Amino acid sequence: MAKSKFNKYVLAIFLALVCLLSSVSVVYAVDVDAMLSIDAASTGLVQNICSEANKYAKSGSPVLACSSGTNTLTFSNKNYAKLEHDEKEDFMEAALSATTKSGLNKKQKNKVYNFIAGQDTPITNSMKYLQSDASTDFLEAKKIFDPFSGVVGTILGVLTTAIFLFSALSILIDIMYLVLPGLQAILERGEENKRPLFVSNEAYTAKKDSEKDSEYKNVLSLYIKRRIGLIIAMAICIGYLISGKMYDVIAYFVDAFTL
Repeated sequence: MAKSKFNKYVLAIFLALVCLLSSVSVVYAVDVDAMLSIDAASTGLVQNICSEANKYAKSGSPVLACSSGTNTLTFSNKNYAKLEHDEKEDFMEAALSATTKSGLNKKQKNKVYNFIAGQDTPITNSMKYLQSDASTDFLEAKKIFDPFSGVVGTILGVLTTAIFLFSALSILIDIMYLVLPGLQAILERGEENKRPLFVSNEAYTAKKDSEKDSEYKNVLSLYIKRRIGLIIAMAICIGYLISGKMYDVIAYFVDAFTL
């Protein structure tokens, strides 16, 4: 009993320490500025990037600042945290777009771009395509598409949910048909050579093959092999529903096919 109480106390102290460290790390991340060293010759162009991006920051609270004295680019996490989610998207779009269109050499451009993008990866991951020469066209297309993104996301979500539910129901009926002899008799209704209603062709053929060929001993494993494509599709559906990262997937393909 004493050992049990001791373990509970240790667990409670551990959880309290985890919560404390988490809160400290969050405050630290928000309050501390991120800094990047840049070439002295690039400070003027980087200052222009800061000016374009800060148009979308809160008044009097610039997020980006470039010092010609220390040759550093500073990102204020504290001021960035003041922005709403939509404002953060607008700020990042402006900052990354200004970077790609700046006159910086390739090395400095990539350095500045990656520095800014790395401050909020969930938002900037979907904007990698801005690094290409065709970035302006894609950016304008995204702005046109933004008002409809909620509707499209809802439609995709409904379709994905429907596909997942119908697929899961189909697999459930198939498995019940394969493992419950009583249900087999009810569904087949004495017609052994005819596929029962609601039973997939994969389940029906798996049952027949396991009965006539000793090579197929486990009917469930045979069935799963034949429906692996549907199972993968279901995994993709549930992954999309959980993560909500559809636009990251789109951005990935845009980035892959943009030269």
